[in-house]
Amino acid sequence: MRIIPRQEIPLKYRNKGVTAPSDATTNAPEITFSDLPSNHWASQAVSVMVQKGILNGYSDGKFRPNDAVKREEFAKIIVLALNLPISKPTTPTFKDINQNYWAYNYVESAKIYLTGYQKADGLYYKGSKNAVR
Repeated sequence: MRIIPRQEIPLKYRNKGVTAPSDATTNAPEITFSDLPSNHWASQAVSVMVQKGILNGYSDGKFRPNDAVKREEFAKIIVLALNLPISKPTTPTFKDINQNYWAYNYVESAKIYLTGYQKADGLYYKGSKNAVR
């Protein structure tokens, strides 16, 4: 299995209409990051997804395109990119993702697209692990 770097996330959703070429010609200014030059192969698609609120950069002005996407981040990206309804169940699906966890609603909302890890005492998500394909 291979980790998913941040720069490849827009490619995952290109066929879903999220980063269609017409989206990149909106009136919104292109989002730039100090470590993602405009001639980078993913720059335009990343910019569109940032404009749509699906991806974001860091407070230091960087995008960190080669950083691995965590499973919890991937759940949030799935929900936002596919415009899934936010689920707020009172009983968690995964033993390690409780209602106070920042990604709880995203993980619960995207759970039909996600895999868990079955252990003797229940199902775990392991959100801080790298997302892989």
